[in-house]
Order: sequence, then C-alpha cells, then structure tokens
Amino acid sequence: MKSIYGIRGSIKPEGYFEEDNPDTLFNGFEISVRNSIIEIGFTNEEEIEEARLSATCFLNAWSFRNNIMLKVDWNSFWKPNSNGGKDTHMALSSSVLLGDHIEANITSMRTIEGTARIVSSSAYDSKEIKNDFELAEKSIQDKTLRDALKYFNDEVLNTYSPLYGIYKAIELIASHLKSKHKNGYDALAEIANQSSKYVDELKETTQLDRHAITQARKHFGYEEAKKRARVLIEAYAKSSMKPINSEKFDPID
Repeated sequence: MKSIYGIRGSIKPEGYFEEDNPDTLFNGFEISVRNSIIEIGFTNEEEIEEARLSATCFLNAWSFRNNIMLKVDWNSFWKPNSNGGKDTHMALSSSVLLGDHIEANITSMRTIEGTARIVSSSAYDSKEIKNDFELAEKSIQDKTLRDALKYFNDEVLNTYSPLYGIYKAIELIASHLKSKHKNGYDALAEIANQSSKYVDELKETTQLDRHAITQARKHFGYEEAKKRARVLIEAYAKSSMKPINSEKFDPID
C-alpha cells in the first residue's frame, strides 16, 4: 500500500476475502481487503477518524449483503519515519464497538475491536469488494442509515433482545421520513412498495421486547422480523441513493 499513513486490522472469521483482491480507492482512501487483513491508508494524520469510518461502513455493507457476521480488531498502524520510510506500530489493547466514536491519533492509537453484523439473504461474494461500495458510501453520507445499521449490528444479532434492535432501527428511519402530511411508517411502506400492514405488523411484533406498555402483538417469528427489517432498510437506502463517482473506487495500479 502506497499511503504514508494507515491502519490495519484482522478480520474474523477468516477466508471470506480473496488473496488477490487489488488495492482500491474508496471514499478517497486507499483500501485493501485480503483474506483476514483489512488496511486503509490516508495522506494526512488528521484523516484517521474519517478513514476508520469509511472502513467500518464498508464492512457493514459487506456483512449486510453477505449474511455473515464479521469481527475486526484494528491492531496496528503505520506512519512515516525520518528516513523517508514507514514504521509500523502495534496498538495498545483496548476494545470498543466499531460504530462507537473514539478519540485517537496516529501516535497513541488504541485497538478497536467490534463487529459488523448485518443480516442478508444473499450468498457471499468476496471476489469484488466494489459491490459493497455504493451502500457503504450511502451510509457515510446518511447518518440515519448509518445509525440504523449500527442498531442492527449491535443489538439484533447475538443479544438477548434482538426484536428491540429491529424496532429501534425501523423507528429511526420512520422518524426521519415523518412529515406534516405523512406518518413515517406509511412513508417507509410506500418507499418499499409494501402495504402499511406489512410495516405495522413488524412494528407490533418487535414492540414485544420493549419495557414500555405498547400495543404489541406477535404476528410472526424472529426470522420473518429480520427479513422484513432488511427489506425496509434496503428500500430506504435505495430511495435516496445518488449515483456515485466511479473514479473514487478505481483499482490502484
């Protein structure tokens, strides 16, 4: 990788990315994903947080599409030295979720351990990481989508109350879509080309995990709830997806 600054992480489980994936530009940063290693490079020390966010959004998008839970440990970084080369440093041991904000700089970077845990019905495809760049870029630009994916990551899988995580993700999007003239859930149903009943049943089913008194009623099980949530999240993402600049994602020679 040519970038003079960068961070490197180990991906688990291993084996989902090809060894010969080329270095690629994503969101203005050089990114490499090969087997169990992800690297993202940048030009200025001050870009570390934006670079980390870009990498996190890419991993979330990949996991969403491929139905595979990934875990990444950002365990080292590199920076230029006085001889014109690059020194690699191991990070100190400390863990936070991928979606959480951290204070960090190149000379005192902590280990960042978290998970990218979005569910998809698609078979995984590791040969072309650019397949996930469009959704990843959208989540960088759209905080509502980014936070909805974070709820899905942090609370839907591997948690004691997964339905509540779905509820919060869908509620967040509905609140964003709400207007003076339209209920946000109805607006989301329209975007997804689904009936209001489709969304209302999901809302009522997922309210069962809430502590507050609600109109909760179980219409279906957890798997159907995840399926519907994914349909709605995808529809929201596509509804405002702007054409991307393909030059930002070209392989690096």
